Amino acid sequence: MGFGDEVNFFSDDKSFGWSAYNEIEDLNELEYNAFIVWKIRLESAICVLGLSTAIIEEKPNEPTNEEERAKYEQWERSDRLIILLMKRKLGWSIRLSLEEKAKDCNAKQSFDALEQLVLEMERIHAPDTFQRLATARYEGGEGGVGKHLYMMKDLARKLEVVGVVLPEDLFNQLALRSLPPKEFCHIHISYNCSKEKWDWIKLWRTCVDSEDLMRFMRENRRAAEGGGENGVKKKRGHVQCNYCGKKGHVIEDCWHCPEN
Repeated sequence: MGFGDEVNFFSDDKSFGWSAYNEIEDLNELEYNAFIVWKIRLESAICVLGLSTAIIEEKPNEPTNEEERAKYEQWERSDRLIILLMKRKLGWSIRLSLEEKAKDCNAKQSFDALEQLVLEMERIHAPDTFQRLATARYEGGEGGVGKHLYMMKDLARKLEVVGVVLPEDLFNQLALRSLPPKEFCHIHISYNCSKEKWDWIKLWRTCVDSEDLMRFMRENRRAAEGGGENGVKKKRGHVQCNYCGKKGHVIEDCWHCPEN
């Protein structure tokens, strides 16, 4: 059975774990990370449904006895249902492209053909991916510097899958260059002066720890100046001047104090 053929399997036994399958989002773009997540979830659902025979075993030879016939029919059923399950979780344009590329292919070959489509698209976009990596800049935001560096690592991995492998030192330099110099220049200096080679994990951990320390110091400074965790100053009536004894200001702001 080819990828483009239809088969109505909804008349079959519905006692399988459909919930795992129904939760899978359609693959609507030929992007590597999205494809990997989609493929893992689909293969997991196929296993839950008890249909994985066609992707873990080669197609059996034509049967010559009843035992071989049963095994052959099991494989064919698995193959046609996997193909239909795959089709129903693909965006329309991707489905059309795959039906053209994987015509008369079995389920395993269809998965491979889809991966090739994804890699072809990643090769086309490789210059843009490298440009995004080289010009990335950290500007704060949810997730902090750790999330930013993971985003850069994902871009580097997308280049790797199409054969563009960046040396680790080059990637680390790009990552350091993406960080604000005022807050992270000490890490850049430490990296360049260190005799020990830093791997990606050490760089990530050092940057995250440094940002956490800077955040902790800012919060402590706000607290010392009369602010809380959110930088909201305490009410002036809660403080008392140690020079004149009046409430509402501190000694540094007291106009009675001759040192001010």
